[in-house]
Amino acid sequence: MSTERFIPRIETGVLLGSYDPFSNARGSGSGSSDRESHVFCGFCCDLRRAVLILNSITVVFHFLMMIGMFAGFSFLNHNSDSILDAIDDDVAKEQFESWAEHGNFKAIEALVGILFIGSIAMHACGIYGAYKFEVWGVVTAAVGYAISCLLGLISLNFLHVTIAAVFLYPHVVMIKEMQEDIMTEDNYDSVASCCCDAI
Repeated sequence: MSTERFIPRIETGVLLGSYDPFSNARGSGSGSSDRESHVFCGFCCDLRRAVLILNSITVVFHFLMMIGMFAGFSFLNHNSDSILDAIDDDVAKEQFESWAEHGNFKAIEALVGILFIGSIAMHACGIYGAYKFEVWGVVTAAVGYAISCLLGLISLNFLHVTIAAVFLYPHVVMIKEMQEDIMTEDNYDSVASCCCDAI
């Protein structure tokens, strides 16, 4: 009979209160992470909500602008004679008449309409991407805001640049969090937050 004593093995993590028996069963794609999800502006809401809200605002705003633009060009095309009579400057009157005769106003209307429709489509992709946790959708909307930032810089409209940058930043951080499994469809309930919850 062996005289060797049996010494039970105790995990040090148990003694320290940090042992997780299921740690080896977790896969890297489970959506769990020790890092906390970023909160929009540090206090407002989680990034998914921010992306959904900001893109919804952009879609509605651009749709209303497009309707207003079409209404303005329609008025211009149907009242060109009265507008010409109201112009006192002969040079300006000649230029307006030339543009109307050559269809330049209709060409501008079509071009601006295409730009608005394209922008609405890009930000609709952002809404879909945030709702379904599709990175490509959020990236598409982020590209739209990046282009808006660039146009603001070219025109030296720094207010426009600031607004576009504020709208862009939650997209960039959400893309990073989705790629790092900090925010996924599986763990969203645990990272979701809203300032209204504190009321």
